[in-house]
Amino acid sequence: APQLRVVRLHSGDRDERELMRTELLSDVSNFDVVVTTYEMACSQNMKTVLCHKIHWRYLVLDEGHRIKNEKTILYERLKLVKAQRKLLLTGTPLQNNLHELWALLHFLHPELFSNSEVFDQAFNLQRGQIDEAVISKCGQLLYAFMLRRLKRDVLATLPSKTEALVYVPMSKTQI
Repeated sequence: APQLRVVRLHSGDRDERELMRTELLSDVSNFDVVVTTYEMACSQNMKTVLCHKIHWRYLVLDEGHRIKNEKTILYERLKLVKAQRKLLLTGTPLQNNLHELWALLHFLHPELFSNSEVFDQAFNLQRGQIDEAVISKCGQLLYAFMLRRLKRDVLATLPSKTEALVYVPMSKTQI
């Protein structure tokens, strides 16, 4: 989308960050998209810009699994961002437990997923055996919130993985 006006809000020295913050606050009609980093979102300087002064249409988080813990500063700061819609992009939405899934869903829809205890009890897998009904319920829930694509479906021309072993003799310093 070359017609979009993009502001790159990345770290720099203190004066550079202050200039970026001032420019963003001076006229919000000067840009369509702001691209920033998680580190900048956590900085106290940018809290005013990102969380309080501007009401965003979309908040898109790449590597969205970084907010899988609701007790982090990053999660708390991003929850303060006022946005009409939120989108998490991640290749690993769930790694360790289903509570992490609740944290992601709570971030997207805090009105629907307000209580982690209810969610954790509904999807309790600590009973010593896998409950197929619980797994099925979880799958149905995710279906409503997740678009899942496999790499092979997206890139049909992607060649299969190959393994190449390269043998190199030891150098003089290794001998």
